[in-house]
Amino acid sequence: MSRIPRILCLTLLSACMGVSALAASSKSDKPDNSNLDGRLFYEILVGEILARTGDKGPAYANLLDAARRSNSQQLYERAVEIAYSARSGEWALEAAQSWSQAFPSSREANRLQLQILLGLNRVAETQEPLKRELAASSPTERVATIQLLPRYFANATDKKLAVSVVEKVLAPEITNRTTGPTAWAAIGALRLQADDLNGAMEAARRGAALDPQADSPVLLAIALIGPKAPTAETMVERYLAGKPNVDVRMAYGRYLVNAQRYPDAYTQMRLLTEEHPQFPEAWLLRGSLELQDSKLAQAESSFKTYVGLYPPSADDATGADMNRGMVQAYLLLSQVAELSQRLDEALVYLDKINSPTDALRVERRRASILVRQGHLEQARAGIRNVPELQASDALAKVNAEVALLRDNRLYAEAYQVLQAARARYPMTSTSCMTWP
Repeated sequence: MSRIPRILCLTLLSACMGVSALAASSKSDKPDNSNLDGRLFYEILVGEILARTGDKGPAYANLLDAARRSNSQQLYERAVEIAYSARSGEWALEAAQSWSQAFPSSREANRLQLQILLGLNRVAETQEPLKRELAASSPTERVATIQLLPRYFANATDKKLAVSVVEKVLAPEITNRTTGPTAWAAIGALRLQADDLNGAMEAARRGAALDPQADSPVLLAIALIGPKAPTAETMVERYLAGKPNVDVRMAYGRYLVNAQRYPDAYTQMRLLTEEHPQFPEAWLLRGSLELQDSKLAQAESSFKTYVGLYPPSADDATGADMNRGMVQAYLLLSQVAELSQRLDEALVYLDKINSPTDALRVERRRASILVRQGHLEQARAGIRNVPELQASDALAKVNAEVALLRDNRLYAEAYQVLQAARARYPMTSTSCMTWP
């Protein structure tokens, strides 16, 4: 058999297998007005062959027509997939809208339509799909959906239009004590994206008025703290004086750290660890603040508490990567041990870290300790032996070794490493390689 007929046969076989699956699905869809007659089968088959050979336009047209005639949800979904593969938002929208019209109760079709409209930046047209999504949601689902709205519209070019659309969609929710605080927080976040700080603060106040214990309006207020919203921090402090949610106190603590208000941040973390001693992230931030303040014993205790709140898991036995917090905790424990002149213990903490993406970072810390112990060549070898996960890692290793030698005033050796690297990577700009 020649090569071309063989390829054609394989393509036909693959397409037929896909058609069989689509046919089976079409029989189980509701409503089912279709019989997979010869013409429809042929149309699906041709569409799949065209899709596999890269002729996306006719493939899309065939599959969408077949979806409409067979009333098959899977065929509508397949038409959307082909539109995506052709990078045509308009085709995808047409297929999703047709699907939604044929199956008004399909939340999948409605969500897909909303997603495509947002991707196309057709903000005004998202109002009805959003209303349908909220109407079909349970109270718990509705709160979760409302919380996501600011993220949905984060890339909208017309921020004020996004605010207007969401305000109309959420009009029935803003007086509801269950969903109202979240609705006002979402409106406020969108107003903040539109640079309407006064409007955002007003939304936070109205949300808190509906339920003073609701956390969403307070989280919004934390984002607003600053000279242009002088009452925002007062609102946060009033909430924290009650029985605050752990996430709110944690968010406020992080804000205080970013604002370099370290004593205030430490007060919040101390309160949080006292109120919720099983909340790991608070111990990690508390320890970091204690280390920054040279309270080594307290910092070590906080980091060990954090580590102890994460018992060994099955992932540890399989060699899975550590979570970011554990990597940070062991690095900081190593730093505390080094500052306390317990160098061997500092190395033990580094040995506990299993994270390929942090391998060079860990090895640099290990190298600095080894040099203090008089093991320069071992330190250099450790850096050189770090696995390279991406192209830039090779130069990063060169820079790490040069920095190690430079920090120890071994300038001649550092220069030799640079020269060898430039010979090995002649196309690399010298600006990518550090030098004192």
